[in-house]
Amino acid sequence: MQRFLLVASLLVSMMTSAPAQENGKVYRLKNRMTNKYVSPDDSGEKAVQQSNNPQETSQRWKLVAARGGKVFQIINEETGKALVAPSMEATAQIQLRDAASEKPKRDELWTIEKGVVNFKIKSHLSGLYLEVFNFEREDGVPITQQTLNDSDGRGNQIWELVPVE
Repeated sequence: MQRFLLVASLLVSMMTSAPAQENGKVYRLKNRMTNKYVSPDDSGEKAVQQSNNPQETSQRWKLVAARGGKVFQIINEETGKALVAPSMEATAQIQLRDAASEKPKRDELWTIEKGVVNFKIKSHLSGLYLEVFNFEREDGVPITQQTLNDSDGRGNQIWELVPVE
């Protein structure tokens, strides 16, 4: 029984939110399916995916803990804008807005759900997950939000947090 509890405890800890010690770290958000990164669009107002470019500072995102470290703002290091869930609507394109510094708005907050290796990123406002729209692989495809689609296993909602050195 103790062995079962130990294994169950380990599995639960691997599936819970990212730990608070990640607060303030800078990452590149890489989609598992496309191997491309979240970046602002040309207007700086919406999130899109772009090809890998390690020198591209627009692909760098800082996790800023809020509400006791259970949720995070995800702030673009170059623009200072936060990822924003624009509504409760599935497939809505993720927006960017100047990050609220003192008290983040609920639509700027995200839960980082850790899997064994990768992460899912869930809006605190809508409960929907960050994804690459329609499983598309081209540069410039919108980053949207959608209900969890674990069953298909294609990974458009699975992200790698690549640390920036």
